[in-house]
Amino acid sequence: MTRTTIEATAKSKGLTSGNLYSKIEAMAEQGIIRRDALNVAHAIRHLGNDMAHGDVEDPPTPEDASDALKLMDLILSEVYQATSLADEILKRRNG
Repeated sequence: MTRTTIEATAKSKGLTSGNLYSKIEAMAEQGIIRRDALNVAHAIRHLGNDMAHGDVEDPPTPEDASDALKLMDLILSEVYQATSLADEILKRRNG
């Protein structure tokens, strides 16, 4: 689900072509996510790749699952909440 969330986030921002790697890179290039969030998004992609491609000899630990949720929270906050908050503040200041 982590890969799916990143994919859906990219698509919601109009990034519909290419693979997930290129969509993540495009989000950073377009300023949708910060450069440090780029690394987080790729970490999520790697975790999802392992599961999607059946690399389950070393199953995720509870800590891995917790980290994945924290990383998703960071990305979703970056893309949606931070932008919304900035828009709200600017609207009041320029209002």
